[in-house]
Amino acid sequence: MEHRSKKSYRILLVSRWYYPDVIGGGQVSAHYLARSLVGAGVTVRVLAFVTDGLRKVEVIDGVPIARLPIRAPKLFPRLSNLEWMYYEMARQTRAFVNEFKPDILHATNQSSVPSMASVSRRTGIPFVATVNSPSSFCFIGSGTDRHGGNCFGCRGMKRFQEIMHRLDRGRILNAVMAFPYWLYSIPHMWYLARSYHKASMLLPVSGGLRTELLRLGFPEEKIRVVHNPIEVHARLPSTRKAELGIPEQAPVLMYAGRLSESKGVQNVIDTLPRLENVYFVVVGRGRYEPELRKRAMQRGVNSRVRFVGFVPHSDIGTYYSIADVVIMAGTFYESLGRMLMEACAYGVPVIAVDRGGNLEVIEDGKNGFLLRTQSPEELEEKIRAILSSPALAHSMGVFGQIKMRHEFSLERAAKCLIDAYGRAVELQKQIH
Repeated sequence: MEHRSKKSYRILLVSRWYYPDVIGGGQVSAHYLARSLVGAGVTVRVLAFVTDGLRKVEVIDGVPIARLPIRAPKLFPRLSNLEWMYYEMARQTRAFVNEFKPDILHATNQSSVPSMASVSRRTGIPFVATVNSPSSFCFIGSGTDRHGGNCFGCRGMKRFQEIMHRLDRGRILNAVMAFPYWLYSIPHMWYLARSYHKASMLLPVSGGLRTELLRLGFPEEKIRVVHNPIEVHARLPSTRKAELGIPEQAPVLMYAGRLSESKGVQNVIDTLPRLENVYFVVVGRGRYEPELRKRAMQRGVNSRVRFVGFVPHSDIGTYYSIADVVIMAGTFYESLGRMLMEACAYGVPVIAVDRGGNLEVIEDGKNGFLLRTQSPEELEEKIRAILSSPALAHSMGVFGQIKMRHEFSLERAAKCLIDAYGRAVELQKQIH
């Protein structure tokens, strides 16, 4: 293929939701990817979708965005999040393709992959897919089973048992409720896998995900790791401690994200009885929050745990700026934890389990610690090591910022994306 300049491609980034409509780190990461391409001089449009209102066109941080309405069925609202949503997104994208005329379709998350596979098949435009979540290949969504083992590509009885475990409503009722979910999962996961196989290139956000894709049988020549980018920030002046009733000199542990058992917030709560005068700030929401509040009461530390709830991404920096350690202590397979990257970007030491993308964010002992076990004793030891040594905490913060600046910059992400787009066009031409 004749080499094309980086400004010659027209890229359509497609996402079900898009910044500032944030339901997780994926929407923030997609915005950073779009910004990286705009900064590199690439012609970009972002296409997102809404279920109420009319078409809206706007520009955020230099990124042109179109938000198009899709129909949501009123009789079966569950379908609006899955197969019906795929159909509606594909229908609107095909119309938008005629308007924008992209060279590449880029599905930035799992929700947009089936739709872009359909649009690509009908239009002949190659599509690439960012792989940023274990839920693409794990029906229960965590990438790990109830014992902490690998759950990518799980099927059959193992999948059924994991669905039962997640329902947590009693053994008999679990089996009754799990069965229709399990039946539905068979065609649903097959359809997802088939859609990913139709992509010209797969762009996992970490080497860990690349390994899983290879294990699942995806060809190596179609896989390129593209880390989500981030910007480094100085700590911000913040009044959050005063607002949360935390003494100014008290150490602060922090978690930010969805509240579920697999995220391990309860493991941090379990260490607090032995960490005198240490506070824990929990940013986020989820169905597991009542259990976490109950656990804090049972451990006698509820006076030192602050449940903040949802915080807009534009305000999250004021919370990182009061944190002494940011912790991800659960079994959930983090593809490339946005929380850990943001903490490093603000110069905060981090602690996380040694799996998935955590191994690419954390260099053990340099910008934080990796947990080898789920034992509360190991977690407590790592927390104490950081809190007891201001010099170590400072050096970890500095190293984290340097690492984010060098390995996860917008410029580096743009270069990797542009190379992947070129490869996708080459592979598409070989097919035709």
